[in-house]
Amino acid sequence: AADQAAADQAAADQAAADQAAADAAAADAAATGQVAVDPATLLTPEGFNADQVIALIEGSNLSAQQKSTLSGAVRVGANNPALLGAALDNVKLALGL
Repeated sequence: AADQAAADQAAADQAAADQAAADAAAADAAATGQVAVDPATLLTPEGFNADQVIALIEGSNLSAQQKSTLSGAVRVGANNPALLGAALDNVKLALGL
């Protein structure tokens, strides 16, 4: 029972830390004029915002080459709706989403 209580407390502590991190990220985004958007929404044609997708790519741990390639594809897709879906699919795949 003590082990379960400790595990429950650890889970609650982690959830609180995750929420605090999310709140801080939202505050940072609000302070810089950016809207925090769920990547799953952002990486759809309906939720697409080129600047936010490129920021998501640039903030990832992908290689410089991957970032450059994906950002370029997003820029092309932003101006060519026929290519946007494929560009977003590639970003999702690279980011593991």
